[in-house]
Amino acid sequence: MGIARKFTKNFAYQVGTNLAIKLANLFLVVYLTRLLLPADFGLYSWIISIALLADVFADLGAASTMIRFLNNALSRGKKKEAASYFVFSFRLKIIASATVFALMMLFADVIATAVFHKPVLAMPIRLSALLMLAYTFTSFFQVFFIAIQRNEYVFLGNLLQAISKIALMVGLVILLGSFVGAIIGYALALVLTLILFVGIFLRNYGFLAFGGGISSEKRLGRFAFFSAISSFSIVIFANVDILMISALLPIENVGFYSIAMSWAASIGALVPMFLLFPVFSELASKPLEHLRNAFSVFFKYILLLIVPAAFGLAYFSRPLVELLYRSQYAIVVPPILFVLAFLVLFNSLSSVFMSVFDSLEKPEISAKIFFAGIILDVVLNYFFILRFGVIGAAYATLISYFAMCVAFFALLRPVAGISLKWKPVLVPVASSALMYLALVLLPSPRSVLIAAAYLVFGIIIYAALVFGFGGTNRKEIEYIVSRIRNRN
Repeated sequence: MGIARKFTKNFAYQVGTNLAIKLANLFLVVYLTRLLLPADFGLYSWIISIALLADVFADLGAASTMIRFLNNALSRGKKKEAASYFVFSFRLKIIASATVFALMMLFADVIATAVFHKPVLAMPIRLSALLMLAYTFTSFFQVFFIAIQRNEYVFLGNLLQAISKIALMVGLVILLGSFVGAIIGYALALVLTLILFVGIFLRNYGFLAFGGGISSEKRLGRFAFFSAISSFSIVIFANVDILMISALLPIENVGFYSIAMSWAASIGALVPMFLLFPVFSELASKPLEHLRNAFSVFFKYILLLIVPAAFGLAYFSRPLVELLYRSQYAIVVPPILFVLAFLVLFNSLSSVFMSVFDSLEKPEISAKIFFAGIILDVVLNYFFILRFGVIGAAYATLISYFAMCVAFFALLRPVAGISLKWKPVLVPVASSALMYLALVLLPSPRSVLIAAAYLVFGIIIYAALVFGFGGTNRKEIEYIVSRIRNRN
């Protein structure tokens, strides 16, 4: 199967996966805000953020290392070499996960008091440790299937997770009358998904569990180290604002911010950027011209999808919250969501750039940029939260991601030899801005049906503008479809 066709197949599966899991998450967020008080919902969101942050330390680059090296070995028929890469990654995962879990359970009281100045957070930290343990191993096997480009298994697992999360989390919240029920339900849903993933792995790829030693552990260790720094920085970006909000403002503000961030993350995840890494890694072993050509095509169509998504989310930021959430959220959340809508664009671009550098085995570039970005983010968060309140965290995160994209862009040509043309950037930006202006001129939607009609209207306007500006054409789309179907 050709790279283009393989990518499109995986893209379709991953869009289905993201739709299932993100729709489940959005449904749960809406429903939980109706079942829980703002302070309890804020605590629930905080526990998840801590678990995701801990997961980075529980990974230490194992996932990225597996994606980079395992699929390449399997594609060359080197099963013994692939097995050694899997064992290296899994061993790293077990050691790191056990260490992080033990430290969180032992020092929860110290962390709650010394870091957050809230002793009551000790129990939530221990809940985060349990959730992290379920999440990190489920994520590991999910990444394994992504690495070997068998995303149909990822789809099945995440579909199971989405269904079980809704049933278990809602049921346990109603039964226990507490946010603790939501955390337990989430952990159980992850365990069910893990059982499915392990079963599929043992049945089809069990031979990978018996790999021997490798002669390139130093090379793998270096890659894992820099990948861990990059991953840590990415998750810090996603969670440092929540951590600082919880330290500087009342805990209910975490809930307000999490609602806005969940929408931004869900819309951004509809275009699965991480699928580019295994594709770019496969191309990186060929003459560099292949990678450059692929990047140009992917970059163009990613912008055509992501830019209007950002502008569209910005427009619907107020109607979404007013129509779906309690009145307590309608005042605070819409301005935050408006700002974070544009994070969809810069977060996606940073993922694309990072995939290019990592595929060339230069993870230190991504690590350095993200590390500098996180320092900027922490500084801006501190001053902006104190000055502007909870929306200051949104300003800080958006500015930091924009700065990182500028840095990635500046290094793209000298490191990877890739030059960008302006037309693929200007066409979606201009088309999206005009689409936004057309929507603003309409009366504000007062029902879900009217909002859906506005969405369809916006898509039609945007598509017409893109074709009008020459951003794409019928011949180009027919060519892509023919390549997907493997016809000349």
